[in-house]
Amino acid sequence: MTIKRKLITLITALFLLAMSGYTGYSLFYETAKAKESNYTEQKEMVVKFFTSLAEKNYETLKDVAAGKVLYNAVSHKDSTDGAEIMELAVNIKEYSDNLFKAEAIVELKIEEKINIHCYEVYAVNSGGWKVYRLKETDPPVAGNKIKEKAVKKAEKLFRNYIECLTENSYEQAANYLVGPAKRAHLDTMQIFDGKGLIKEFKGMSFRPLSAGEKTLVLQAEYEADGRRVSVITTLYLTVEGWRIYSVTQV
Repeated sequence: MTIKRKLITLITALFLLAMSGYTGYSLFYETAKAKESNYTEQKEMVVKFFTSLAEKNYETLKDVAAGKVLYNAVSHKDSTDGAEIMELAVNIKEYSDNLFKAEAIVELKIEEKINIHCYEVYAVNSGGWKVYRLKETDPPVAGNKIKEKAVKKAEKLFRNYIECLTENSYEQAANYLVGPAKRAHLDTMQIFDGKGLIKEFKGMSFRPLSAGEKTLVLQAEYEADGRRVSVITTLYLTVEGWRIYSVTQV
C-alpha cells in the first residue's frame, strides 16, 4: 500500500469514528470531587483511548470505547496502519458523574507524515469510563497573541502550498496540510493528479486575524488565473512547524 493510500485510509477511518452515532444532548454538571481531582481519571482514559487506537491495540480499546466508536475502529483495523502520537492535549469541558465531554487535539505521524485531529470526545460511565461519540471540531483560534515572526513563517508556508498547486506537485503540497485541509486535498488529488488546478497566481497579501498558543488565523487574498480569491486559513503549530489546518473562501 502506498503512503498516499495509507494516509487516505487512516484519515477516512478517523473521520468515520468522528461521525459515529449521536442520539441526543445531555446536561452536565460539575461535582466538587471531580473538580478537586482535576479530572485526572477522565483525562487518562481519553489518552488511553487515542493511544490504543494509534497503536491498534484493540483489546485495550474495548475497555475504553463503546458503541459505534468501537465498532468503526475494529471494522477498519485491517485497512489502516498504526500511528505514532507526537502530542496529545486533553481538556475536560463539561462533567457529571455519568457523562463528560472533553476536547482533544491529537498530533500523530504515520510513516513520517505529520497530521492533526481535533475532537469533541463524549464519554459515559458504564462499568468504567468509555468513549461513545467523537465529533470532529477545530482547534481554539481566539486570541491576540499574534507574533510577527510566526506570521512570516505561516505566510511563507501558505505561499509555498499555492506554488505547489501551480506546479501540479500535489504530493508535495500535502506536506503543508493537516486535518480537514489534508483530507480534502487527498480526496481532490485523486481527481486532479496530473492536471493543473491553478496555472498561476500573483498579488498575494495577508492579514493576521487571531492567534492562540498553537494556532494562527490569516486572511489571504490573491489572484489565481485572473480570478480574485479571498480565503481565511487556520494554521496549527506542529512539532515540525506550522501546517495549514483549514482553508475557507470568504
